[in-house]
This record gives sequence, C-alpha cells and structure tokens, in this order.
Amino acid sequence: MAEKITGAVLDVIVQKDNGWAVLQMQNKITGGNHPVFFKATGVFPTTVKKGVTLTLEGVWEDKGKYGRQFKTINFIEEAPQTAADMELYLSSELVKGVGPALAKKIVATFGDKTFDILDNHPEKLLTISGIGKEKLKMIADSWSQHKEERNTLLFLRKLDVSSNMAIKLYQKYGSGIVTTIKQNPYMLVKLVRNFGFKKADAIASKMGFPPDFPGRVKAGITHVIDAANSEGSTAVPTGDLIIAACSLLDLPNNVVAKNLAEMVKSQEVFNSPSKAPESEPADSIYPAWLYRCEMGIAENIRRLMEFSLTPIVQMQLHTQDIASLTPYAEKLSVKQKQAIAHALHYPVTVLTGGPGTGKTSCLKALVDILYSHNIDFVLAAPTGRAAQRMGETTGYKASTIHRLLGYNPDAGGFKFNDDHQLPQEFFIIDEMSMVDAYLLDSLLKAVPDNAHVFLIGDADQLPSVGAGNVLNDIIARGIVPTTKLTEIFRQDDKSFIVINAHRINQGEMPIFLNDVQKNKDFFFFQNETPDDIAATVVELVTEKIPKQFGFDAKTQIQVLSPKYAGVIGVKEMNARLQQLINPPDTYKKERKAGERVFRVGDKVMQLVNDYDLNVFNGDIGYIQSINDSMMTIEFGNSYVSYPYDKLDSLTLAYCCTVHKSQGAEFDAVVIPFHESQFPMLRKNLAYTAITRAKKLVVLVGSKKAIAISVKNNMMENRHTGLALFLQQN
Repeated sequence: MAEKITGAVLDVIVQKDNGWAVLQMQNKITGGNHPVFFKATGVFPTTVKKGVTLTLEGVWEDKGKYGRQFKTINFIEEAPQTAADMELYLSSELVKGVGPALAKKIVATFGDKTFDILDNHPEKLLTISGIGKEKLKMIADSWSQHKEERNTLLFLRKLDVSSNMAIKLYQKYGSGIVTTIKQNPYMLVKLVRNFGFKKADAIASKMGFPPDFPGRVKAGITHVIDAANSEGSTAVPTGDLIIAACSLLDLPNNVVAKNLAEMVKSQEVFNSPSKAPESEPADSIYPAWLYRCEMGIAENIRRLMEFSLTPIVQMQLHTQDIASLTPYAEKLSVKQKQAIAHALHYPVTVLTGGPGTGKTSCLKALVDILYSHNIDFVLAAPTGRAAQRMGETTGYKASTIHRLLGYNPDAGGFKFNDDHQLPQEFFIIDEMSMVDAYLLDSLLKAVPDNAHVFLIGDADQLPSVGAGNVLNDIIARGIVPTTKLTEIFRQDDKSFIVINAHRINQGEMPIFLNDVQKNKDFFFFQNETPDDIAATVVELVTEKIPKQFGFDAKTQIQVLSPKYAGVIGVKEMNARLQQLINPPDTYKKERKAGERVFRVGDKVMQLVNDYDLNVFNGDIGYIQSINDSMMTIEFGNSYVSYPYDKLDSLTLAYCCTVHKSQGAEFDAVVIPFHESQFPMLRKNLAYTAITRAKKLVVLVGSKKAIAISVKNNMMENRHTGLALFLQQN
C-alpha cells in the first residue's frame, strides 16, 4: 500500500540520463515509524537538488545490502517555508552564483518575499552587496530556467499526470507542452505512448473543454479505429465506427459524422475506394498508415507480376521438369512439384498447407534448385525462432524480415525501401500467417522489379497479431498463383500431433489414446473445473513431463492459454508457474513493474515491436541480470539491455496466449481447455495451439470445451481492404 513521506534532499547520490535517481533524504515529519534519514529512488527532474523539499508517494523496499529504500511513484516539490530551508534551497546547485553566504544575505533582506522577488523583481537583488549586473544575470537566468521546468511539472501534476510521465514530457517537449495541452489536451494521446483517450478526456474535462470540442470528437473516433486495429482489423465499417464513437463520446450522430467527414477530407483517415464488390464493406474507414500499407501491398504485387524474370524462370516449367532439377524432388507429389514450378515461373506465388503436408520438402527442393543455378536468394520469416527453424531445415542462413530490411533508428524506418531496394533475386518468406500488413508492405517495397517472391504459410492458422489478414486476403482474391497442399506425408512415425491437428481442422474431435506404448506425443487429462485444470497444468509442467520425457520446464515446455484472464488464463498461470520454476531467493535480484515481478532467470516475452532495441512482438528471452537502472535479457544469441521505462513491453512467458505463440515451435505444449474460455474456443485457435508442438501435446480440461473449439468454425471478424485493393486496376 502506497505511503506518503515529506523530506529534504540532502544529496543526489545518483542521477541517470533517463531521470532515475537515488536521493539521500531527511524526514521533516517527526514521530511514527519512518527513519530520520533515508534513501529514495525514482524518476526525478534535474531541478531536484540539495535543499529541495519533496513530498513522496510510494512504497518501502528492502534492497539487501543497500538497505531499506523508499521507491517513489509520484512526488510534489514543496516550497521552502523556513529561512533555513530557503537558504539551503538558494545555495543548492539550482541557482548558479549563489553560495551559502550570499543565500543568507538574500533571505535576511527579503524574508518570506524572497521567491516573489526572484520571480518578478530580480533587479532588486542589486541592493545586496556582492551582486553586480553580471552576477544578477547569472542568478536570474538560472532561476528562470528552474522556474520554467518547475511550473511545467506543476501544471502537469495538477492535471493528475504522474511525476514520471510529467518528467518525460518535459524532457522531450520542454515548456511548450503546456501550450500544446492548453490548446488540445488530446494531443497527449499522440505524443505519449500508452496515454489513453480516457486519461486525456479526464484532463480535458478538468480544463473545461466542452464535450463537442472537435479535438475530443476526432480523438474519440481515432480511439475506436485504434481499438479495431489492435484487434487485427485494418478498417472499420463507417456505420459501426459512428455508433461506437457516439457511445464513447455520448454525442449525437451528426456531430460525430461531421468530424469524421473533416478527417476524411484532411486525409487523417481514408474511406474505402469505390467499386467495392458486394462481398466487401462498401464504406469503411482506414487510418492513413494502414490504408497506405494495404494499398502499397496491392500495388507492389501488381508491379512485380508485370516485370520480366530471371533466365531460369523465363521458360514454362511443367511438374515433370522439376525432378530433373534437384534430387530433393524425387519423392514429391504432383502438387508439391506444381508449387515449385509456379515459384520458378511466376514472380509472386503462394504455398499453403497444414502440418505434415510437405511445405518443408518443397522449400528444400526449391532452395537446392536456386543454389545450383546461382540465383541469389534470401530466406526470411517474421520471428527469430521461425527464421532459425528455416535455417536449420534448409542448411542456409535465414533472417527475420526486420533484420533483412535493416531498421535504421536515425531515419526512423527501414534501410531498404522503395528508394533503396534489396539486391537479391529471389525472396522466400515462411510463416506468412504471422506477417501483418505493415511488415509485408515494407518488404515488398524493398523487392526489385525483376525478383521473385515465394510466400509460404498455413492459411488455417490464426492471423497475424498485428493488423491485417494478408495471407488469406491474397489467396482469396485469386490473382496470385496459389498451391494448397492437403495430403499428409508425415505419418511414418504415427504422430498423433499431425493426425489430430488435421482432425481438428476438419471439424473432428482429436483421438485421445493415453497409452505411452501406442501414443507417444498426444495426451489428454480430464478435469472439469478451472482450479483442477490449473493444478494439473502446474503439476505436468513442473513434475510429470520433465520426469517422463526429460523436457526442461523453463526452456522446452510452453503453456498456451486461449485467454489472458481467469484461473487458467495467462496472468494467473504465469504467477503460479514462476513461483515453482523460478522461485524467489536472496541471491536473485528482482524488479517490480506494476503487478508483475521480474526475477533473474525468468522467461519473458516482448509484447510489441521495438526497433530501437531490435526485439519484436512474440520474442522470448531469459533475464540474465538486474541492476539499479536496467535489466539485461538474452534473446537467442543476443543480449538486450532494457531501461526500466520499457518494462511495460515485457511479460512473463511461462504461459502465453495462443496468438502470441504464432510462428514459434516448442518441444512440448500444454493447453488448458474450459467452457469459461468461450468465445475464444475456436477451431483455428485450437489448431494453431496444437501445431506449435514439435514432440508433445498435452490437453488439460473438459471434452466439452474441446468439442466447442472443434465445432466453432467462426474466424476472427477482421475488416481488411487488401483483397479489395488487389482487385483495383
């Protein structure tokens, strides 16, 4: 529970560039259980120097050898009240040119009007011996600078902006942030990551902005669009958008519609193009960046399909020709050979199919042909884990799409783009179901005119975490030659993972055969209540599976839950698994971030793309060290230092959602199923979860919940425009 304590700063022990500091404090309130002298940690402005009085809000923490410290969440800088406090304040590093002796003279001369003199009549300081014109200018400039920062932070704190956020805003925008907010407080949503509409709305209400203020209405419309984008849609049907915005803003339809029309006119958002087919929403609204992404994908696919090809692919290949080009083709089916022939002949092609249908065999054969004919090819995938698997399969180096394009933090974008294209001739992209609209748009821009693009993925899996449904949209429009593999080849080892994945995809219940002699990779444990399911999952992960199969609980076993909340949701399961797999210990450093506790040794996952740190949504790593200013995490072969202001982008990863597991493979997967997870119980979600496992799948829960999943053929209701844009001439 948060406490408050008021104290004077005796010394600034440490202060980092990001504002994080350790302060030596003296308690100004006697009595109680608080110490007279204590250390306070937190993010503080540069104005916090020796002599400043602060009222801190936070919690006490035991920091081992560093002793008991006060972790500051918020603070208020108090004006010095006594002559001694004012003297100490003026003689601090804040006011240049004023030492203890001069501070004493100033306070003795002006008394309790000292700060008013400094604020409004600094020229009166000339009456004090030792202060000439040059020293006056030094004092006045120094005081003015401090006053600007202090007033800005005070303004923000009065609006209930947290101290940490207020400091960040001042550091980035200076005192100009005050003018910006006074003109339009909803700009905070654009300027500050995770600064939500509702928080900005509360600030605007305090400041007296009317409900129909255009900045409010447009911010509300943007909030609804952003919410749809976060759920995977690139567009929102206009009617749905207006209804949702009216509900959010509590405003009539005409007010919202008028502001939306203005946003379309100024190209803040875009309307769907004309000539939409009957199957498409006739009138949808896109944020500008996603409109340009989907339009860019369509334009670049058309561009690539119009250009001449490399010598090997100028001829029309037939399926029988493929066997003569590589020994890998000897056992390929007619459809597999067709996929390779299409990839070699057409500039843009798609290969889709479920587990065990031979996508990997096609990939190996194609790569062998390209290598033997000296065609410069590149292998890429949306995640590091998928790229690593691609490399291991083919024997050639593969990279993430992000690394292939080369993010340039100085330019705020990718190194390779439409102005500076990649040099390769052939691009093979795996795990396309994970690729969102922004990433595919960025990739295709960088592909030169005479190159080939071969897209591989499982269209039956969940769509990308990011906005878009690019693989299915490309397949649906029928412009790009597509081969769908359906025949299962990976049955020699009687893998029930493969068998049951296809049964689920066909709407059939999986086969449950809990006999290790007959079934070595797919098991079911029946439990009817969430509490029993959770207990069984924990026991399986921490005891039974490691003992029976030799898998490491932390690095080889992954729990996948359909939902975040609830007893068997991601949040609760992570807490229980962390306690057993990586329990607290005196030698393990910890860092608390909200309700989460990160500990050295923890398995963690990145939740958003961070191009500056070069880590991406869904990347899994392990915490190697924690110190006063940052956390170091190992992601594969790289070590990334996380400043503490970026911990919101991390979560524990002993359990994760099925969505976040896309593109990954784990030795063993444990999946809880219960009716309480509805409406997330869907066929493509269950299918995706099962296909994440390489060697072992364990389902825990009720057969009824599994049956609901298998029979629920509803897909995520994503509104996208790519299929429509592909149709446009």
